[in-house]
Order: sequence, then C-alpha cells, then structure tokens
Amino acid sequence: MNNNYNTLLITEKGLEDITIKEIEKILNRSIDYNIIEKKNKILIYINLNFEERLNLLFNSRTIDNILYMKGDKYKYFLLKNLYERGYQLKKIEKLKSTLVNKIIYYSNMKENEEILNIMDDGSFSIEQGIYIKKISPIFWRRKEISKYMDYFEKYMNIKKKVNIKIYCVNKDKNKLLLIERNSENALVNDIIFFRRLDIEWIDLKFRDGSIDKIFTFRIKKNPELNMKDKYIFYHSDKLLKDKGKLYLLLYSYDYKKILENIVNYIKKYSLIYVDSFYLYNYNKKLLLIVLEKI
Repeated sequence: MNNNYNTLLITEKGLEDITIKEIEKILNRSIDYNIIEKKNKILIYINLNFEERLNLLFNSRTIDNILYMKGDKYKYFLLKNLYERGYQLKKIEKLKSTLVNKIIYYSNMKENEEILNIMDDGSFSIEQGIYIKKISPIFWRRKEISKYMDYFEKYMNIKKKVNIKIYCVNKDKNKLLLIERNSENALVNDIIFFRRLDIEWIDLKFRDGSIDKIFTFRIKKNPELNMKDKYIFYHSDKLLKDKGKLYLLLYSYDYKKILENIVNYIKKYSLIYVDSFYLYNYNKKLLLIVLEKI
C-alpha cells in the first residue's frame, strides 16, 4: 500500500497511458503518481483534493474506481464501479464501458466523421455517442449522489447538436431494438443510425470510401479466419476512406496465430497493419488490432 498518497485510481490493464492523459486533461495539470500492476489491474496512486476527486468522478471515462485514504485504509469515493452506466433497460453489452472509452480515446474519434460499428451489441455505438456529446458518465446515477448536485451542474454540459453519424449494425432484430431503446435512455439516439443487416450485405448499404472508422468485437475460439472475419476486411477495404482505420477487438485463445493470419490475409487488400495492444475486460485478456486503409 502506498500510504504517501491519499487517492487510489483503478483501471484494468491495457492502454493505461490513455487513462493518465485523461486524468491530466480533466484536472488541467500534470500529475505526480505511482503506478502498480496487480492481478491485471492498474493501480494509480496520486494525491488529490476532494474537488479533484469529484471532477474525476463526473468526467473520467476510463477509471473503474476511485478510492480515498480514510484513516489507514482506502475507501470508495461516493460510487463504486464507475463503468456501470445505468441507462440500460437490459444490459446486453459484453464490453466494459471504460475499456471501450480507452479505444475511443486512442482512435481520436471526433465530430464530422462517419463511424461504422459492425456486429455491435451497443458497447461501441452508445459509448461513442455519450463521448461525443460530452455526457457525464455518471449522469444516470446522479440520484445516488444527490448531495453533490451543485457539483453535478458545474460539470454538466451536454452538447445538444453534434455533427456525426454513428452506425450500429446487427442482424438480430430483437437485440437491435433493445440497443435502440437503450440509446434513447442514454440520450444519444439522435446520432445513432440502426441497420439490421447480415454481415455479407453491409457494403450494399454504404457508399464506397465514406467511413472514417470501423469498430467491431469478435469472439474467436479458432485462430483461423472464417467467412465473417473475411467480410470484415472486405468491407473495411471497400468502405473506409483513405487513412481510415479498422479497430478490431478480439477475444481468443491464440492471439499470436490469429494476428499472423490477419496480417497475411489483408495483403490482398489496401489495408496495412498499424499496431496491436492487449487489454483486459472483466479480467479477460483481449487483443485490439488496428489496421489502416491506404
């Protein structure tokens, strides 16, 4: 335990540099901290005053928990599990919101873009909307901390008009309907466009070279590429703008082999390998692969 620090911030392992940059941006200052990895979690020890903790509570999209030193022990600061949003009528998302936001930050998503989320369960589409409209991540849990509503108003500034198109594609009618209802509760249904499509038909519903970024999550027990995998690269090659990027998040058992297979397969397209990172989602190891259209 780092008793020299009065605050402990916790996030899961992977792209933790994104979290550090986010903290400094929110606090509007450089920070002195000690970072420790423990059981696939990143523990960030730092000194913060009450209002700085509150600022992070209302605005951080990548921190799972904030704790503060009380006596000789760390206690949760007002809320636990900040990745729990509270807008869902029914939770169907497989990905933790804080993980998704690390990827969103890394992608440098911004206004005036067209974003395509393939086989999405709402994990990407809704969080992208919340991010781009600058909605506080704890907006739907504000009743739990009603005592601090004055602070809430200070940090609340939802952008009502945003120039962006976020496409959520899923072939399951019932799941798509639930995602749409969740997006209404999340206040982002005005910028998300829902498409019920099988993956092989996606390119028929979008213009060639019209998409800035594609996001998708795949669970693969076999490292060999199947037809759904191949369609992702086909559509990315056809639909992405020049320098547009595909963010492919994978859960598998043989990441080395699957990455090798992907790098070899995309040689037939105008796609190049950019980078890859390991990240953790509810303590499960995932691989994020980034490809670019050239």
